[in-house]
Amino acid sequence: MDELKSNGMEVVVLVFNNKFEKRSLKDEYLKKILNGKRKQIFVYMADDTGKIPNKIMGEKNLVFKSHIGNKKKGLDFIPVGVPNLERVSYGSNGKSEYINVFFSGNMNSNRRNLHRALSGSVLPKEVYKKTLEWGSPSMDFSDQFSDSIIRFTQEWAGGMGADEYQETMWRSKIALCPAGFRSSETFRHCEALRAGCAVISERLPPSNPFYQTSAIIQVDSAREMVDKARELLSNEGRLEHLMQLSRRWWERKCSPEAVAEYVYEKAISYYGD
Repeated sequence: MDELKSNGMEVVVLVFNNKFEKRSLKDEYLKKILNGKRKQIFVYMADDTGKIPNKIMGEKNLVFKSHIGNKKKGLDFIPVGVPNLERVSYGSNGKSEYINVFFSGNMNSNRRNLHRALSGSVLPKEVYKKTLEWGSPSMDFSDQFSDSIIRFTQEWAGGMGADEYQETMWRSKIALCPAGFRSSETFRHCEALRAGCAVISERLPPSNPFYQTSAIIQVDSAREMVDKARELLSNEGRLEHLMQLSRRWWERKCSPEAVAEYVYEKAISYYGD
């Protein structure tokens, strides 16, 4: 903000999210801002639907949002980020008490294929889906890799507590990042990059600059995700290199300081010198 002001720009910055969109748009203060003459930057958080926030877009508004496939005039990318960023970092990337492969998360519909790949099942996808719904499937696949933690839970945030989760991520060498409920982008990607993990992910939006040329390994299937993890564990040199690249990418592209610089540069470009 200070840098924008030093460039003679009168800018209002609002952090916005979908939970409060309908209520907020009825708010008289927000109406006054939307109808005002000043340039406005909206940082639109916590919406993984991928929808375009047309109600707050306009010629004088610049909106930054995650979970969008493509940018358009007045709408640009921002990374999903890390919740509870103020929590302590758990040491360097030496990872002396390491965990080889880490995943802990809810068994949503987008993750059934990862469960199937880890189980080694050859059942057709639809048949396997029924076995998950009717049976009592295993939720722990930690034994698929040595010194690893791979667990599915029955509900969101139903596994590790926040501190244990972050500590485990910082001790991990490889993080599996399957899709969330609606989007391939998840907090896990940024959490893993920040912790210096080698990240194996489903395909991410190709035009998003926060993923372009990053160290994230993107795959087309859950089985390929599992195979890539095995491949990396057999190549210690490449694994260590990817871990270093992940941390470097976080610092240069996805950290709060890097994102602030990105927003600043985009605002200068959008509104002119």
